[in-house]
Parts: sequence; structure tokens; C-alpha cells
Amino acid sequence: MYTQGSANGMGGAVYPTSNPKKINPVYIIIPIVLIIGIICGYFIFSSTKEKKLVCTRTASQNGLQYDFRYEVTYKGDEALQLKSIEKVTAPDTYTLQILEQSLKTTYAPYTNLDYYDNTVSIDGNTLTSTTTADYSKMDLDKLIEIDSANQSIVKDGKVQVEYLKQLYSITGATCQDE
Repeated sequence: MYTQGSANGMGGAVYPTSNPKKINPVYIIIPIVLIIGIICGYFIFSSTKEKKLVCTRTASQNGLQYDFRYEVTYKGDEALQLKSIEKVTAPDTYTLQILEQSLKTTYAPYTNLDYYDNTVSIDGNTLTSTTTADYSKMDLDKLIEIDSANQSIVKDGKVQVEYLKQLYSITGATCQDE
């Protein structure tokens, strides 16, 4: 329906009697809020998601073959767990027995540290040293008491994944996220 109007009421332009359709602001606000929520959720989730850093190193020296693998589970910049598998293959078991005794002596102080475990075994001509550590549950002060060098991987009461990565890289390991 249309009405005719003018300033003096005698004719003039024709105007619609109802307003043109307006877009309800809800149809604009809801998609914007959803998009912002999805983007924020992505960044929050990706920074709190557990990831795994794997560092590996192989070498050969004086007739010994070395195969080292370090797996670090982390969230953000905090290392949560570590699993290291270090293998040494030698042409004779005598060399491995000496190495086994040396490793057992090295890891003996950690025996009573909760959430830290090391096993050393020989199978044929290969010695395997496996260490697991749950840094998220471990008393890090006790870890540092055992060996003050452990302070180099701790910052603000947490083991830092970047410090572990630097430590392994210094030894010649190649690291990448899996």
C-alpha cells in the first residue's frame, strides 16, 4: 500500500506505508560470535594439547654402534614425560658388561626417586638402557638434589621442553615433533 504526501498535503511523492525489511541484528551477531569462539577455541586447544618431541642419534665409534632415542611428551613449554632408549652394540660382551656396571652406578642415586625408572639389560651383543620419567608428578627438588646439573632443565618449577631439546641437540641428536 502506498500513500501520497507532500508538505502541504496537495500531492507529491508516493511513499510506501511500511518500512522496507530490516535484517535482524541477531543474524549478524551470532555468526560473528561463533567465528570468534571457534578461533579462540582453536588457539586454546592447540596450546594445551599434548605433543611429542622425538630426538634421535646414531653413531659409530671404536667398534661400538650407538642408537639413542628420546621421546618427550610436552604441553606448551612444559615437558611432562620422558622415555629414553639408549642402545649400544659391541663386538664383545665384556665391553657391554663394563658399560652396564657404569650405567648402574650412574643411575643408582635415582633409585628412590618416585616417577623415575631406569633399567639396563644386555641381550646378545646389545646393551639397552631405558629411562622413564614423569616430570609432571616428580619432586623436581629431589631430582636436582641428586645431581645439580638437572637444574639446567628446570625453570619456574617445571622441566622445559626447549632445554631438553637443546641438551639432546648438543650431543648430536636430531629433534622433531611427531
